[in-house]
Amino acid sequence: MRIIIVGAGKIGSTLAKQLVSENHEVTVVDRNVNSLNSVVDSTDCMGIVGNGAVQSVLLDAGIKNANLIIACTNSDEVNMLTCLMAHKNTDCAAIARIRDPEYAEEISFLQNEFNLSLSINPEQETAREIYRILKYSSTLISESFFDDSINLLKVAIKEDSPLCNIRLSEVTKKLKCSVVLCTIERGNDIIIPKGYDKILSGDRVSFVADTENAMKFFKHAGLDYKSIKSIMIVGGGKIAYYLIKMLISNNKSISIKVIDNDKKVCNELADAFPGISVVHGDGSDQRILMQEGIDYVDAFLSLTGIDEENIVYSLFAKNIGCSKILTKINRSSFTDAFKQFDIGSVINPEIITANLIIKQVRSFESDLGSDMVNFYKLCDGNIEALEFYISEDNEVANKMFKDMNIKKDVIVACIKRNNRVIIPTGTDMLLAKDNVVVISKDLKVHNIKDILSN
Repeated sequence: MRIIIVGAGKIGSTLAKQLVSENHEVTVVDRNVNSLNSVVDSTDCMGIVGNGAVQSVLLDAGIKNANLIIACTNSDEVNMLTCLMAHKNTDCAAIARIRDPEYAEEISFLQNEFNLSLSINPEQETAREIYRILKYSSTLISESFFDDSINLLKVAIKEDSPLCNIRLSEVTKKLKCSVVLCTIERGNDIIIPKGYDKILSGDRVSFVADTENAMKFFKHAGLDYKSIKSIMIVGGGKIAYYLIKMLISNNKSISIKVIDNDKKVCNELADAFPGISVVHGDGSDQRILMQEGIDYVDAFLSLTGIDEENIVYSLFAKNIGCSKILTKINRSSFTDAFKQFDIGSVINPEIITANLIIKQVRSFESDLGSDMVNFYKLCDGNIEALEFYISEDNEVANKMFKDMNIKKDVIVACIKRNNRVIIPTGTDMLLAKDNVVVISKDLKVHNIKDILSN
């Protein structure tokens, strides 16, 4: 596909690298020469200096022949105008980053008016991901497939876990639940496990299960599965706003406390959510955190705009015994640097946003012959969980898995057939109209047939 990205910031650069790696023809537009050169130098893409909302600049970028334009500058208005100008010149699909909460209430109207195939609100999408993670107190990540009927979850294995030192082939029998263990993160290694692999203390294990079996897994594996009743948030920005709105709309009895050093932000949150506790104070002051009960909350969230502060807050929360910690980090380089520290679930809004856009790009590709309907990146982008629809004439249909030459680092995790979820064995097969979730270390699996070795 020919894709134009307007905005060479964090999201734009992340998108450019990913889309180029997937063999798309990418052109990046930005008024900042230094930002543009940084993206062009690090990826095999074209660069155009200029304002993406100006028609002449879009024409120079090749809008007449583009399949998709992605407007992801820091200005909602520029992004919407860019997509409108693109619509005046071509019928290409358009994606815009729109992040202001005032626009969130009118997003359907804006999508129609500006002919948007997708509008992305990074803060709102980040809040959604945090909300999913908070659903289970022991999970580090949480994603769903098959219209929320199946969960992809990641947990940390403690030293006293019944899972320690047992082979994967024994897990289902030992824990009396039906799950598929998909990945093991051990230090810097990422393993697509086989039945003979063992789970060790300190591993981070991803697994697929429906809600009932996920709860059984937590219970029998010695993991906390109780619902979260109290939350402390340091940083009252847009992510906190959207998250609080989701939390109280689904559980009015949940206790939420927000600490922020900006009095205006505190007043806005207090006015918007009268039922929560808002504290005007410096989250870096450990005395304030202790006075406000950090050692009693079920979950602690560091959501300020400064990575270093978030990491320090989370380390303090860990040291005093908080069991559920979530840390927002904007710079992906920090994620690797602090892997050795246990700062709970790490959330990166730019990566979340980029992944959602990549998912949409791949859905556009489905019109060109792909059959992927959903995907999610895990293990720092090194693993993909993909959902495919099996068409009538698909070459992988009606063949037992044991007779198929499936790639080494690919797992067929589960199948949905007639509203029934199947955990497959070697004698199962894919049928027309099935949906299937595949876990892959091969980042070039864009079609279900790509799971097969040549």
